[in-house]
Amino acid sequence: MGARSIAPRGREAVMAAVQAAAVDLLAERGPRDMTVREVAGRAGVNHALVHRHFGTKDALIRTVVAEQSRELATRAAALPRPDETAVLALLSEHAAYWRVLARIVLDAPAMLADLELPAAAATLGLVTGGAAADEETRVGAAVAASTTLGWLVFGPHLATVLGLTEPSAYDERIGQAVRAAVSRPRSR
Repeated sequence: MGARSIAPRGREAVMAAVQAAAVDLLAERGPRDMTVREVAGRAGVNHALVHRHFGTKDALIRTVVAEQSRELATRAAALPRPDETAVLALLSEHAAYWRVLARIVLDAPAMLADLELPAAAATLGLVTGGAAADEETRVGAAVAASTTLGWLVFGPHLATVLGLTEPSAYDERIGQAVRAAVSRPRSR
């Protein structure tokens, strides 16, 4: 993707363009290799505006991740009685967020240490059906999240390597595996 052809005008438009450009670049290259100048260029704004509205590169990244997480949590909360396939579809719609999150966890995990990410709680709620989560359920949710994120991030590659002709046909099975991870009978 190149720079925007028409420069955004006004605070809200500039901030939205910068955040969209940052998501793209973070998903492509991660936080270590992304620069504020590249974000500004892709957004079609002067790099000084990025600093004015967001401060540092790290502050921009944290803002982008938090906003993407809030958006995903809002969408998750709006799902009526979702099944496994609906949850996976929702998460798939936000594939760039998961790539960004994965790259940050690999490149700069401390950046996320104290950042509130409502998508995690919303996703846990979807997987548990809104029930309170005890420690065992949270462990199951971690397994489910690992499976889901692995499929979302590496699914296309795995499909090629394993010769899966229709990867989307496996979404329901992945969804069932995720549900099973958090709904197994509890040991006493």
